[in-house]
Amino acid sequence: MPPLAYYQLLSRLSPAELSRERLVLAALPQNPNTHLRTAMLFGHPRGPQDLGKATQQLELVLKSNDPAAVSLQPLARLLADNYAERQKAEGQLDRQGQQLKDSQRKTLELQEKLDGLADIERTLPTRPAQRPVGARSLK
Repeated sequence: MPPLAYYQLLSRLSPAELSRERLVLAALPQNPNTHLRTAMLFGHPRGPQDLGKATQQLELVLKSNDPAAVSLQPLARLLADNYAERQKAEGQLDRQGQQLKDSQRKTLELQEKLDGLADIERTLPTRPAQRPVGARSLK
């Protein structure tokens, strides 16, 4: 089956079927075609992803001089670039998520401080109204 047809097949499989496909690929002889398919499976968005393992499989294809690998290298390069961008985007998303949590924590801390100051202000005795300097009493 050609690589792009295999990728389309993966899109039609359920998560359980994708897991079974991992077992099938692991049992097959390891060659450039199997490495590419394994990378597609590890990088498929509908299954349990492992972009690191997918990239490792693609590197095996990209570094090989095997004639079968050479013909798959343009697709392997495309997938490797795509997976690298996805990893970069996931990293940025993780950092933004952490920044959001930090901001929420700081906001909560500041709100607690403001509430504490408001409590202190409520407990202070009220000051008598002060007369302006130089004002005379009407007695």
